[in-house]
Amino acid sequence: MTASLQFVVPTSDLHGGIRIPLEIAEWLADSGWVTRVVGPGPRPDWHRTAVPWFSCDLDASEPVPRADVTIATFHTTVEPSLASGSSFTFHLCQGYEGLFTEYADIKDVIDAAYTKPIPKLVVSHYLEAALTENYPEIRCHFIGEAVDPRIFFPLGFRETASPLRVGLVGTFSARVKGIREGLAGLRFAREKGLALEVHRASAEPMQDEEAALGIIDNFHHRLPTAKMPEFYAGVDCLLFPSTAEEGFGLPVIEAMSCGIPVAHSDIPSLAGLPDDATIRFPAGDPEAIADAAHRLADPETRHRLRGGGLAAADEFRPHALVTRFEEALRNEGCPMP
Repeated sequence: MTASLQFVVPTSDLHGGIRIPLEIAEWLADSGWVTRVVGPGPRPDWHRTAVPWFSCDLDASEPVPRADVTIATFHTTVEPSLASGSSFTFHLCQGYEGLFTEYADIKDVIDAAYTKPIPKLVVSHYLEAALTENYPEIRCHFIGEAVDPRIFFPLGFRETASPLRVGLVGTFSARVKGIREGLAGLRFAREKGLALEVHRASAEPMQDEEAALGIIDNFHHRLPTAKMPEFYAGVDCLLFPSTAEEGFGLPVIEAMSCGIPVAHSDIPSLAGLPDDATIRFPAGDPEAIADAAHRLADPETRHRLRGGGLAAADEFRPHALVTRFEEALRNEGCPMP
Protein backbone atom coordinates (compact mmCIF):
# COMPACT_ATOMS: atom_id res chain seq x y z
CA MET A 1 0.00 0.00 0.00
CA THR A 2 1.33 3.44 -0.96
CA ALA A 3 0.76 6.11 1.69
CA SER A 4 0.64 9.79 0.73
CA LEU A 5 1.97 12.47 3.03
CA GLN A 6 2.18 16.24 2.67
CA PHE A 7 3.59 19.14 4.65
CA VAL A 8 1.71 22.45 4.60
CA VAL A 9 4.06 25.44 4.92
CA PRO A 10 3.14 29.14 5.33
CA THR A 11 5.60 30.52 2.74
CA SER A 12 8.13 29.56 0.11
CA ASP A 13 10.61 32.20 1.32
CA LEU A 14 14.05 31.24 2.60
CA HIS A 15 13.59 30.07 6.18
CA GLY A 16 15.00 27.23 8.26
CA GLY A 17 11.50 26.34 9.36
CA ILE A 18 10.55 25.74 5.73
CA ARG A 19 13.72 23.87 4.83
CA ILE A 20 13.11 21.17 7.44
CA PRO A 21 9.73 20.08 5.98
CA LEU A 22 11.31 20.03 2.51
CA GLU A 23 14.10 17.80 3.79
CA ILE A 24 11.89 15.48 5.84
CA ALA A 25 9.61 15.04 2.83
CA GLU A 26 12.63 14.00 0.77
CA TRP A 27 13.94 11.60 3.42
CA LEU A 28 10.48 10.03 3.77
CA ALA A 29 10.29 9.62 0.00
CA ASP A 30 13.52 7.63 0.21
CA SER A 31 11.70 5.35 2.68
CA GLY A 32 8.80 4.66 0.32
CA TRP A 33 6.35 7.44 1.08
CA VAL A 34 4.67 9.50 -1.65
CA THR A 35 5.36 13.01 -0.40
CA ARG A 36 4.89 16.63 -1.40
CA VAL A 37 5.01 20.08 0.13
CA VAL A 38 2.06 22.47 -0.14
CA GLY A 39 2.45 26.22 0.22
CA PRO A 40 1.84 29.64 -1.29
CA GLY A 41 3.96 31.00 -4.10
CA PRO A 42 6.37 29.30 -6.47
CA ARG A 43 8.59 26.36 -5.68
CA PRO A 44 11.51 27.52 -3.47
CA ASP A 45 14.60 28.34 -5.53
CA TRP A 46 16.94 28.22 -2.52
CA HIS A 47 16.74 24.50 -1.69
CA ARG A 48 17.23 21.60 -4.07
CA THR A 49 14.82 18.71 -3.66
CA ALA A 50 13.04 16.28 -5.95
CA VAL A 51 9.89 16.37 -3.81
CA PRO A 52 6.90 17.92 -5.64
CA TRP A 53 5.75 21.39 -4.63
CA PHE A 54 2.02 22.13 -4.83
CA SER A 55 1.31 25.86 -4.98
CA CYS A 56 -1.72 26.82 -2.92
CA ASP A 57 -2.76 30.12 -1.33
CA LEU A 58 -4.08 28.37 1.80
CA ASP A 59 -7.30 30.39 1.88
CA ALA A 60 -10.88 29.18 1.72
CA SER A 61 -11.10 29.68 -2.05
CA GLU A 62 -8.20 27.29 -2.68
CA PRO A 63 -8.30 24.49 -0.11
CA VAL A 64 -5.34 22.26 0.64
CA PRO A 65 -5.72 18.98 -1.27
CA ARG A 66 -6.35 15.76 0.59
CA ALA A 67 -3.67 13.20 1.53
CA ASP A 68 -3.47 10.20 3.80
CA VAL A 69 -1.36 12.28 6.20
CA THR A 70 -1.22 16.08 6.31
CA ILE A 71 1.23 17.90 8.55
CA ALA A 72 0.86 21.57 9.50
CA THR A 73 4.15 23.35 10.14
CA PHE A 74 3.09 26.70 11.67
CA HIS A 75 0.11 27.92 13.64
CA THR A 76 -1.32 29.59 10.51
CA THR A 77 -1.33 26.28 8.62
CA VAL A 78 -3.26 24.22 11.18
CA GLU A 79 -6.75 25.24 9.99
CA PRO A 80 -5.97 24.77 6.26
CA SER A 81 -4.46 21.37 7.07
CA LEU A 82 -7.55 20.26 8.97
CA ALA A 83 -9.79 21.56 6.17
CA SER A 84 -8.05 19.24 3.69
CA GLY A 85 -10.12 16.34 5.01
CA SER A 86 -7.04 14.12 5.24
CA SER A 87 -7.28 10.85 7.14
CA PHE A 88 -4.65 11.98 9.67
CA THR A 89 -3.46 15.48 10.58
CA PHE A 90 -0.41 16.43 12.65
CA HIS A 91 1.32 19.64 13.71
CA LEU A 92 5.11 19.79 13.30
CA CYS A 93 6.50 22.17 15.94
CA GLN A 94 10.00 23.59 15.46
CA GLY A 95 9.40 26.42 17.89
CA TYR A 96 6.54 27.56 20.08
CA GLU A 97 5.24 30.88 18.79
CA GLY A 98 3.35 31.51 22.02
CA LEU A 99 6.64 32.32 23.78
CA PHE A 100 7.82 34.93 21.25
CA THR A 101 7.36 38.55 22.26
CA GLU A 102 6.67 39.62 18.67
CA TYR A 103 3.58 37.37 18.67
CA ALA A 104 2.20 38.53 22.02
CA ASP A 105 -0.72 40.38 20.45
CA ILE A 106 -1.97 37.24 18.67
CA LYS A 107 -1.48 34.79 21.53
CA ASP A 108 -5.18 33.92 21.41
CA VAL A 109 -4.85 32.93 17.75
CA ILE A 110 -1.80 30.79 18.54
CA ASP A 111 -3.64 29.14 21.45
CA ALA A 112 -6.57 28.33 19.16
CA ALA A 113 -4.23 26.54 16.75
CA TYR A 114 -2.33 24.62 19.41
CA THR A 115 -5.46 23.44 21.22
CA LYS A 116 -6.76 21.69 18.13
CA PRO A 117 -6.96 17.97 18.98
CA ILE A 118 -4.17 16.86 16.67
CA PRO A 119 -0.86 15.26 17.72
CA LYS A 120 2.27 17.40 17.81
CA LEU A 121 5.63 16.33 16.34
CA VAL A 122 8.38 18.21 18.18
CA VAL A 123 12.05 18.68 17.31
CA SER A 124 13.37 18.99 20.88
CA HIS A 125 12.53 17.70 24.34
CA TYR A 126 12.44 21.35 25.45
CA LEU A 127 9.50 21.96 23.10
CA GLU A 128 7.83 18.77 24.28
CA ALA A 129 7.96 20.07 27.87
CA ALA A 130 6.85 23.60 26.92
CA LEU A 131 3.83 22.41 24.94
CA THR A 132 2.81 19.86 27.55
CA GLU A 133 2.94 22.56 30.21
CA ASN A 134 0.83 25.00 28.19
CA TYR A 135 -1.54 22.47 26.64
CA PRO A 136 -1.65 19.39 28.92
CA GLU A 137 -4.39 17.76 26.86
CA ILE A 138 -2.35 17.43 23.66
CA ARG A 139 -0.21 14.46 22.61
CA CYS A 140 3.45 15.14 21.74
CA HIS A 141 5.88 12.93 19.87
CA PHE A 142 9.60 13.73 19.86
CA ILE A 143 11.18 13.32 16.41
CA GLY A 144 14.33 15.41 16.87
CA GLU A 145 16.35 17.29 14.27
CA ALA A 146 18.70 16.08 11.54
CA VAL A 147 21.33 17.37 9.15
CA ASP A 148 21.95 15.72 5.80
CA PRO A 149 25.59 14.57 5.67
CA ARG A 150 25.42 14.58 1.86
CA ILE A 151 25.25 18.38 2.09
CA PHE A 152 26.95 19.27 5.38
CA PHE A 153 30.43 17.77 5.73
CA PRO A 154 33.93 19.19 6.39
CA LEU A 155 35.43 21.19 3.55
CA GLY A 156 38.64 22.09 5.37
CA PHE A 157 39.72 24.55 8.03
CA ARG A 158 42.58 26.86 8.99
CA GLU A 159 45.07 25.73 11.59
CA THR A 160 46.21 29.32 12.15
CA ALA A 161 43.16 31.51 12.63
CA SER A 162 44.32 35.10 12.71
CA PRO A 163 42.22 37.10 12.58
CA LEU A 164 39.58 34.74 14.00
CA ARG A 165 36.72 34.42 11.54
CA VAL A 166 33.45 34.18 13.47
CA GLY A 167 30.23 33.11 11.77
CA LEU A 168 26.86 34.41 12.94
CA VAL A 169 23.71 32.99 11.30
CA GLY A 170 20.14 34.25 11.67
CA THR A 171 17.82 37.18 11.03
CA PHE A 172 18.49 40.33 13.03
CA SER A 173 14.79 41.18 13.31
CA ALA A 174 13.94 37.90 15.10
CA ARG A 175 14.78 38.60 18.74
CA VAL A 176 14.95 34.88 19.51
CA LYS A 177 18.14 34.65 17.41
CA GLY A 178 20.04 37.01 19.73
CA ILE A 179 21.98 38.63 16.88
CA ARG A 180 22.05 42.03 18.63
CA GLU A 181 23.69 40.53 21.68
CA GLY A 182 26.02 38.44 19.56
CA LEU A 183 27.29 41.45 17.64
CA ALA A 184 27.64 43.44 20.88
CA GLY A 185 29.71 40.64 22.39
CA LEU A 186 31.99 40.45 19.35
CA ARG A 187 32.46 44.21 19.51
CA PHE A 188 33.55 43.84 23.15
CA ALA A 189 35.97 41.09 22.12
CA ARG A 190 37.47 43.32 19.44
CA GLU A 191 37.76 46.22 21.90
CA LYS A 192 39.59 43.86 24.29
CA GLY A 193 42.20 43.24 21.61
CA LEU A 194 40.98 40.09 19.84
CA ALA A 195 41.66 40.25 16.12
CA LEU A 196 38.50 38.92 14.50
CA GLU A 197 36.33 39.10 11.40
CA VAL A 198 32.54 38.83 11.61
CA HIS A 199 30.84 36.86 8.84
CA ARG A 200 27.05 37.13 8.81
CA ALA A 201 24.48 34.99 6.97
CA SER A 202 20.83 36.00 7.00
CA ALA A 203 17.63 35.39 5.08
CA GLU A 204 16.91 39.14 5.28
CA PRO A 205 19.05 42.04 4.04
CA MET A 206 21.34 43.76 6.51
CA GLN A 207 19.24 45.90 8.84
CA ASP A 208 20.11 49.54 9.55
CA GLU A 209 20.57 48.84 13.26
CA GLU A 210 23.10 46.06 12.73
CA ALA A 211 24.94 48.05 10.05
CA ALA A 212 25.23 50.96 12.50
CA LEU A 213 27.14 48.72 14.92
CA GLY A 214 30.04 48.70 12.45
CA ILE A 215 31.18 45.20 13.44
CA ILE A 216 30.27 43.12 10.35
CA ASP A 217 33.04 42.42 7.84
CA ASN A 218 31.20 40.13 5.42
CA PHE A 219 27.46 39.84 4.93
CA HIS A 220 25.79 37.01 3.01
CA HIS A 221 22.15 37.49 2.09
CA ARG A 222 19.82 34.62 1.23
CA LEU A 223 22.37 31.86 0.80
CA PRO A 224 20.78 28.69 -0.61
CA THR A 225 21.14 25.51 1.41
CA ALA A 226 23.83 24.15 -0.93
CA LYS A 227 26.01 27.23 -0.27
CA MET A 228 25.86 27.06 3.53
CA PRO A 229 28.70 24.49 3.82
CA GLU A 230 30.91 26.97 1.95
CA PHE A 231 29.91 29.66 4.44
CA TYR A 232 30.90 27.41 7.35
CA ALA A 233 34.16 26.46 5.63
CA GLY A 234 34.97 30.18 5.38
CA VAL A 235 34.86 30.75 9.15
CA ASP A 236 36.91 29.40 12.04
CA CYS A 237 33.98 29.07 14.43
CA LEU A 238 30.25 29.66 14.78
CA LEU A 239 28.62 31.87 17.40
CA PHE A 240 24.99 30.98 18.18
CA PRO A 241 23.51 33.46 20.71
CA SER A 242 19.79 32.55 20.59
CA THR A 243 17.47 33.16 23.53
CA ALA A 244 15.86 30.48 25.69
CA GLU A 245 12.77 30.45 23.43
CA GLU A 246 14.75 28.91 20.53
CA GLY A 247 13.11 25.65 19.45
CA PHE A 248 16.39 23.93 18.62
CA GLY A 249 19.16 25.71 16.73
CA LEU A 250 19.91 23.91 13.47
CA PRO A 251 23.00 26.01 12.54
CA VAL A 252 24.78 24.49 15.56
CA ILE A 253 24.45 20.97 14.13
CA GLU A 254 25.21 22.17 10.61
CA ALA A 255 28.46 23.77 11.73
CA MET A 256 29.49 20.76 13.81
CA SER A 257 28.79 18.50 10.82
CA CYS A 258 31.18 20.68 8.83
CA GLY A 259 33.89 20.40 11.50
CA ILE A 260 33.43 23.99 12.67
CA PRO A 261 33.78 24.71 16.43
CA VAL A 262 30.70 26.22 18.05
CA ALA A 263 29.97 28.51 20.99
CA HIS A 264 26.28 28.84 21.85
CA SER A 265 24.01 30.27 24.49
CA ASP A 266 23.17 27.88 27.32
CA ILE A 267 19.52 27.31 26.41
CA PRO A 268 17.16 24.38 27.12
CA SER A 269 16.85 23.16 23.53
CA LEU A 270 20.62 22.58 23.27
CA ALA A 271 21.13 21.21 26.77
CA GLY A 272 21.59 17.66 25.52
CA LEU A 273 24.75 18.33 23.54
CA PRO A 274 27.91 16.74 25.03
CA ASP A 275 30.16 18.99 27.11
CA ASP A 276 33.12 18.40 24.79
CA ALA A 277 31.17 19.39 21.66
CA THR A 278 30.60 23.11 22.26
CA ILE A 279 31.35 26.14 24.43
CA ARG A 280 28.36 27.50 26.34
CA PHE A 281 27.69 31.02 27.60
CA PRO A 282 24.72 32.66 29.38
CA ALA A 283 22.06 33.85 26.94
CA GLY A 284 21.89 37.61 26.40
CA ASP A 285 25.27 38.35 28.00
CA PRO A 286 27.59 40.25 25.58
CA GLU A 287 30.56 40.10 27.97
CA ALA A 288 30.23 36.30 28.23
CA ILE A 289 30.05 36.17 24.43
CA ALA A 290 33.29 38.15 24.24
CA ASP A 291 34.93 35.68 26.62
CA ALA A 292 33.71 32.77 24.49
CA ALA A 293 35.23 34.39 21.40
CA HIS A 294 38.58 34.68 23.18
CA ARG A 295 38.40 30.99 24.10
CA LEU A 296 37.71 30.08 20.47
CA ALA A 297 40.87 31.90 19.43
CA ASP A 298 42.90 29.13 21.10
CA PRO A 299 43.96 26.48 18.51
CA GLU A 300 43.84 23.59 21.00
CA THR A 301 40.30 24.55 22.04
CA ARG A 302 39.16 24.62 18.43
CA HIS A 303 40.81 21.25 17.77
CA ARG A 304 39.03 19.70 20.76
CA LEU A 305 35.67 21.17 19.79
CA ARG A 306 36.09 20.05 16.19
CA GLY A 307 36.42 16.43 17.25
CA GLY A 308 33.66 16.60 19.84
CA GLY A 309 31.33 18.39 17.44
CA LEU A 310 31.81 15.89 14.61
CA ALA A 311 31.07 13.02 17.00
CA ALA A 312 27.96 14.76 18.36
CA ALA A 313 26.68 15.55 14.86
CA ASP A 314 26.56 11.83 14.08
CA GLU A 315 23.58 11.59 16.43
CA PHE A 316 21.58 13.97 14.19
CA ARG A 317 21.21 12.00 10.97
CA PRO A 318 18.15 11.60 8.70
CA HIS A 319 17.72 7.88 9.32
CA ALA A 320 17.23 8.40 13.07
CA LEU A 321 14.71 11.19 12.50
CA VAL A 322 12.74 9.17 9.94
CA THR A 323 12.62 6.20 12.32
CA ARG A 324 11.20 8.35 15.13
CA PHE A 325 8.86 10.11 12.69
CA GLU A 326 7.38 6.85 11.40
CA GLU A 327 7.08 5.48 14.93
CA ALA A 328 5.06 8.56 15.93
CA LEU A 329 2.72 8.13 12.96
CA ARG A 330 2.40 4.40 13.60
CA ASN A 331 1.47 5.06 17.23
CA GLU A 332 -1.34 7.30 15.98
CA GLY A 333 -2.66 4.55 13.69
CA CYS A 334 -1.37 5.94 10.38
CA PRO A 335 -0.83 3.61 7.42
CA MET A 336 2.78 2.84 6.57
CA PRO A 337 4.09 2.50 2.99
